[in-house]
Amino acid sequence: MNPFPGTEVYKIAKEGIGGLRIIETDWDAYKQLTYGSLENDGIPLSDFKKLQSKAYYTFFKSRPLKALKFLFSDQGYQPSSIPKLMIYGLKNLLKQ
Repeated sequence: MNPFPGTEVYKIAKEGIGGLRIIETDWDAYKQLTYGSLENDGIPLSDFKKLQSKAYYTFFKSRPLKALKFLFSDQGYQPSSIPKLMIYGLKNLLKQ
C-alpha cells in the first residue's frame, strides 16, 4: 500500500498512529508493486514483502491472461524482475 498525500492512510502514517510509518516519500518511485513506502511495527518489512508476493501469486495463478497483461502494464513488474517472478512461481507450483 502506498500512502499518497491527502489520503487518510497518509495522515495516519505521518503521525505514526497504530505503528504505521512512511519510509519513502519519492512519489516518482511509487508503483503498485513498489515495496518500502510504508512500514508497520507489527510486521517487519521483509515479512510484508513475502506476504504481498504470496497474495499476488495466489490471485494471478488462476488468472494467467490477467497476469500477463499486468506484467506488461505500467503498474507491473520491471522487466528485470520477471525472471525472479518466474522462479518464485515455479517454486510455488512445485510445492503443490
